[in-house]
Parts: sequence; C-alpha cells; structure tokens
Amino acid sequence: DELASHSEFRKWAVTAVADGRVRREAPSGIERRAKALAGNPSLRSNDPHVIALAQVGGARILYSHDTNLRHDFQNPALISRPRGKLYPTGESPNDQRRRRKLLDATDLCPNRG
Repeated sequence: DELASHSEFRKWAVTAVADGRVRREAPSGIERRAKALAGNPSLRSNDPHVIALAQVGGARILYSHDTNLRHDFQNPALISRPRGKLYPTGESPNDQRRRRKLLDATDLCPNRG
C-alpha cells in the first residue's frame, strides 16, 4: 500500500505482475502476521508489516536505508530458510556485482523457477 502511492512504482508493478516477477499477497494474512509480530522482542524496527510480508510471501531481498529494519530482515529469529539479504545501495562496481548476484539467486526470489 505504501508503494502504491508512487506512480512510477505502480507502472513498474503492473508490468512486473504481468511478467510473473511480482505477486500480490492477501492483505489479511500480512495483517495477521504483523499483529503477531508487534509484541515480538526480536523486532527492532517499527515495520512489522515488512517482516510479515517476507514471512508470508517468501521475499528475501530488502532495499532499505532503515538500520533497524535491515537488522530485522537479517535476524534468523524473524526470517530464515533462506535468511534475508540486503540489496546493496552503493554505486561501486563491487555493489553492482553483489546486486546482480542477489537478483540471480533463485532461492531469494520465490517467483522465479
């Protein structure tokens, strides 16, 4: 819902859903999981809905500058099998290689076959 307010994201998402690169999850399942996470002492961020989406939907790559959310996403008590990975945000050649490697990893992208 947060991303849907951005017109460029909406355009990209329509194409990505049609191509099978993105799938929608039922909001009710995400909301239930987020409520259950709200009291979890392992959670450092104020974003239980992001962790809930990863748990329910299987997403394992996060692009965020939020330090607490990044910590939560890599916490095996919250996300495991496989563990969450952080998408590099820098522009160095090394960051570019790491991004490509992450995007090519089929176990981190549940929609890929």
